[in-house]
Amino acid sequence: MIKFLDLQKITAQYSDEIHKAVDRVVDSGWYLQGEENKKFEEEYSKFIGTKYCIGVANGLDALIWILRAYIE
Repeated sequence: MIKFLDLQKITAQYSDEIHKAVDRVVDSGWYLQGEENKKFEEEYSKFIGTKYCIGVANGLDALIWILRAYIE
């Protein structure tokens, strides 16, 4: 087997933070458009230097939004 990425090793340092974030989402019951998603969008837009950011579920959703933005 060829190892591509050892994700366990890469994410080990963030494990507690990731689990706490997942717990907050599950406990809130807001899997879409919840407070955690809003915080992610705000923090990520600052990180990449844009005014807006939209958190999406997967790569296909991201591509659809990109194409919609180009059309409009």
